[in-house]
Amino acid sequence: MADGPDAVDEPTGSVTQDDTPSATGTRAEGSGDDGFWRELPVLVVIALVIAILIKTFLVQAFYIPSESMEPTLQRGDRVLVCRICNHFSDIHRGDVIGLCVDSQCTFKQPLEFPGTVDAGLRAGKVGNSSVRYDIGLFREGASEPAATGRFVHVFVGREDRRPVPVPDRIREALEGMTG
Repeated sequence: MADGPDAVDEPTGSVTQDDTPSATGTRAEGSGDDGFWRELPVLVVIALVIAILIKTFLVQAFYIPSESMEPTLQRGDRVLVCRICNHFSDIHRGDVIGLCVDSQCTFKQPLEFPGTVDAGLRAGKVGNSSVRYDIGLFREGASEPAATGRFVHVFVGREDRRPVPVPDRIREALEGMTG
């Protein structure tokens, strides 16, 4: 140690051949492998926690098991659903809302509980202030729909309930659903 008011302490450790600082000047045998195996369970737990948080709050992956969404989605496709988007586009706070002004459904075959029903949805027509959605309901594995239908949303101002143009972000989302 140096003495006096302007003295600077020298480091007490030394540097090994691989430039790794060491308090004793030598590197412990096998310390690299031991450190890896000690840290691995911690890293795995951290990775699992991050994956669970992402799946729970940000985005979730889904697999399309049947042809019911054709031509928009094919069997075997994988889609990601944004879970956080709803927090930024809450329908209860926006200036524009969509009202269902017409709906219709025609049943061609019976559908019963607890059977599995596959549903297909497409934007049949996107107008200036409205969207007609077409629906097909299928028994599990069936190629012909058991029921077909439609519903029409008209977008209106929340306060005055007068028609307004379909919002751009909704129009963009509907582009992939037309057919």
